[in-house]
Amino acid sequence: MKKKTLVFIAPINKWGTYFYYEWITQYLQEHYWEQFTIIFVHSLKEYLLWHFKKADIIFSIVPFFFKPIGAKKYIFNLHGNYKIERKNKGLGVKLMYLTEFNLRFSDQIMLVSYYLADKLWFRKKYKNKISIAPNYILIDDFFYPQRKFDSETYNILTVTSFKFYEKGKWILNLQRVINRLAKKTSKKISWTIVGNQDNAIFNEIKKEFDTIIVDINVKIDFVGWKEREEIIQLYKTNDYFLYRTELDNYPWVVLEAIVSWMKVFVNDFESFQYFIDQSIIAKDEKEMLEKILIKDYENQTKVYSLAGVIKEILKSI
Repeated sequence: MKKKTLVFIAPINKWGTYFYYEWITQYLQEHYWEQFTIIFVHSLKEYLLWHFKKADIIFSIVPFFFKPIGAKKYIFNLHGNYKIERKNKGLGVKLMYLTEFNLRFSDQIMLVSYYLADKLWFRKKYKNKISIAPNYILIDDFFYPQRKFDSETYNILTVTSFKFYEKGKWILNLQRVINRLAKKTSKKISWTIVGNQDNAIFNEIKKEFDTIIVDINVKIDFVGWKEREEIIQLYKTNDYFLYRTELDNYPWVVLEAIVSWMKVFVNDFESFQYFIDQSIIAKDEKEMLEKILIKDYENQTKVYSLAGVIKEILKSI
C-alpha cells in the first residue's frame, strides 16, 4: 500500500506556530512512518514550490496564493486573529491578507478553538469545513514537584511579546496589579518580564511603563527574549504567572505555566473562556490581586498533550 504524503508548512520564524508543526511532524515521523511520508517545510522557496508539487494533503499555517495544484486536499490551519496581526510590518505577516481567500478554497479549516470562527464571523458559513486541533504541551518537559507559595518573596513571571503594541501594552495593566499587591503585603516582590526588546514598540511601551511609580519592595527585571529552554527554567524558579491580552487566541506560555504548577492568573479575555478554567480568570485588576492573595489554589484547566492533538489531526486524513 502506497504511503500518503503529508506536508506541513510552517512560518520561517521560529516562534509558536513553527514549533506547533515541528513537534507534530517529529511525532508523526517517529510513530506513523509506515503509513505516511511526512514533510516539514519552513522556507520561502519550498513554500512557493508546494503550490505546484504533488502531495496527498497539505497542512499550512501560511496562506497560499491559490489552491495548491498538486494537492489532493488542502487544509488551512489558522491560529490567530489575522485582521489584527496583518497590521504588523513583517513581510510574512502581510500574507495574512490572503486569509479570507484561503478560507474559501481550502478543503478544511483547522483552528485551535472555536473562538476564531466565532470572532471572525465564519463559524456558520464554513461549519462543514471546520475542525479543531488545540495548542498543546510537551508534557514531559514540565513535571515539577509540588510548589510552596509561603516564601517571603512573591516570585512573579510574565512572558509576552512586544512585536505588537496591541499585545505588549497590557504589561502596563499588570504593573498596576503589582502595585496593588505591594500595598497589600510586606513581602518582597520580584517580577521578571520576558519579551523582545529590539524594536521601537518596546521602547514606546517601556517609556510609559517607567512613568508608573512602584513600591520600594518591588524589583522589576526586563530580561529580553529567551530561548524556550531558558523560559522553562524561569517557570521553575518563579511561582506566579501573570498574563494579560486582548489579542491572543490560545497562548502557549499560559499553558506551559499551568502545567508547571505555577499560580496562573489571566484577564477575562473572550478567547480564554473557550479553554481556561474560570478559577484563574480575573475580570479586572482588583480581582486578579484578590486571586493572587488567596492561599488555596486549584486550577482545573484541561491541557492537551501532543499525542492528544495528533489524534485530532489524524481525523482529517
